Amino acid sequence: MVKLAPSRQQRDPANFAQYCGVQGLENMKITISILSFALLSAGACGKDEKASEGETKVVNSKPSQDPTQKKSTSLDGLFVGESVTLPEEIAIIAFGKSEADNQKALGQESNFKSSDAYKDVTFQMRSSKEQTESVDINADEGLEAAATKAWGTPAKTKKGLAFWHNPQAGLRAYMSPYGKGKTLVIDRYEPLEKFLGATGFDLAFAKDKVLLGARIEDLHTAWGDSLCDYEEQGPKLIASYAEHRKDSISRFPPSYNSHIDVCWPLNRGAGTTVNRDKVDIGSNGRVARYRMSVPTEGSSELTASTLSILNKKLGEAVIVESDRGQEHHYFNADKGLKVRALVTKEHASVHLTFSELLPLEQLLGGDGPGLGVEPEGVFGTFEDIAKADPDHFEPSGVLASLVYPGTEFSSGLTEVSLSRMAKAKNVSGYKVVLHYDGYPELETRVLTLLAKKFGPARDSKRKASKGKYLDFGGKGQRKVSVWQVDKQFQLTFSK
Repeated sequence: MVKLAPSRQQRDPANFAQYCGVQGLENMKITISILSFALLSAGACGKDEKASEGETKVVNSKPSQDPTQKKSTSLDGLFVGESVTLPEEIAIIAFGKSEADNQKALGQESNFKSSDAYKDVTFQMRSSKEQTESVDINADEGLEAAATKAWGTPAKTKKGLAFWHNPQAGLRAYMSPYGKGKTLVIDRYEPLEKFLGATGFDLAFAKDKVLLGARIEDLHTAWGDSLCDYEEQGPKLIASYAEHRKDSISRFPPSYNSHIDVCWPLNRGAGTTVNRDKVDIGSNGRVARYRMSVPTEGSSELTASTLSILNKKLGEAVIVESDRGQEHHYFNADKGLKVRALVTKEHASVHLTFSELLPLEQLLGGDGPGLGVEPEGVFGTFEDIAKADPDHFEPSGVLASLVYPGTEFSSGLTEVSLSRMAKAKNVSGYKVVLHYDGYPELETRVLTLLAKKFGPARDSKRKASKGKYLDFGGKGQRKVSVWQVDKQFQLTFSK
């Protein structure tokens, strides 16, 4: 006898549970209608499948689009908020997260998604090393206008590409150079104010790490894998510096490739490639400069916003026009630091250089008889000078010098070369070169500082085939011979 399924009227909670417990049907033929009902009942009675241990079961929080509801043909509302953020229907996407996790969050198995609310709008996640790095938003028309309506007027590059930045969220949006106006990209970027720090000459990105003035080995210990070409460059520079200290003929730093790259994961400004900053190694085997760039791609708006951030952080700049572009110089004599921001012609980039500072007033001033940095016993042996000033003494075979940070507008270090006669052990004099090419006000400033400390300039008896000689000092002070030539001063000091 075949046991038939109970009717709908008979299936109250109690007898429904009883029915679900029935163990199959043996050796009997059943009608298609009974079999169909049994299969449906088995689905209703079975227990919910549990997610495997450690796995989070993700359910799409947004209901499926009602097929009877028409998608909007207008892009109004696609972009929300006062600044860059992801559209609401994909706001669950997290940059830097695995693409698999983001797919689960969206309730799908693809990086591509059609909009549920807007006609002919699609979203495409872009990944690097299986991590979501950006999202393309595609539409036939109206993307830039919709973004402008939500986020305000964009900065425009030389090629006319629009950029919007949200420094608080670290997000930016821009019209793709390859999308022909039909693709807007949203990705993360490194806000300059966060990277450098809001105010002061301390650098946020280098907090608690050695940088300017650090030895190469100490730099590697502090920065590790961030020095992305250290394995190639570090050992070569260390060996080259060691050879330079032993042999006067060995040149250091090399005339080319005397830096180590520092790599950062996020782009800056309008940049779309990996940032490789430069750590320049000076003649003393230490970090002389840190260089970085903010790509502005011909955008006067991005250039202006970059300079505004620097002015807020560093104070008022000294602006100099040069053949390289417009230079903005910032100085902090108390901390012994300086920053140069070079705005390249046509606003392609703003190049930043951070270095230590030895103010001219300190170099050419002081209460001593010579330079303000002259160590005690400077006319003694190299060994005596090394003991008196070990931090600045730099031997190179049979030669030696004292190396200090650069002055205000110099691009390099201040090197005081020590001279001694053939076969002599003691130093007979020392020389420093100060350049003023491109900075004409420095000419007057150097001469004024020399006269202030060493008395008025005197015409020298020495005759020069090029340039001119001036004499300063005497009577308890060092004798100072100045050769002014080729927009530089060569200052030689003797007893």
